[in-house]
Amino acid sequence: MDLDVLGPVEQMMRPDDDVPTDDEENSLDSLDDDPSLRMCIESPITISPDELTQALEMSNLIFTFLFGIEMALKILAEGCFHYISDGFNVFDGIVVLVSIMELIEDSGSGLSVLRTFRLLRILKLVRFMPALKRQLVIMLRTLDNVAVFFALLVLFIFIFR
Repeated sequence: MDLDVLGPVEQMMRPDDDVPTDDEENSLDSLDDDPSLRMCIESPITISPDELTQALEMSNLIFTFLFGIEMALKILAEGCFHYISDGFNVFDGIVVLVSIMELIEDSGSGLSVLRTFRLLRILKLVRFMPALKRQLVIMLRTLDNVAVFFALLVLFIFIFR
């Protein structure tokens, strides 16, 4: 078969490409002898817990500041009543206010758990991405089937234990 006639996809999917030659197999074996590669694989880079804690606290300050600025600018631009009329804005406002309360209190209260609600801000993308909305609807529809299966699984474990 002439390679000029094949398209790029067909050229990539040729079965001859999947079988390594003797030279390729030998070159892959030589990677085991490389001490720098062995060191990277056997001892990954680790961060001390103190450095990780400092990085998380700094990122918490930065994100709280940025989300607070975003909330203030939206309230100034849209007005208070228009800001409150959007459910996502109310959610964002609650998350920002709880984050600010947590920073002010700083006594290790249970408010830090509410930081995880920041991840739900991704749901704002549903407005602009109909494909994501469709995927979320499909996932929600399958949750009832998963719940029934999980209930049966728990029942079987409880009975046959």
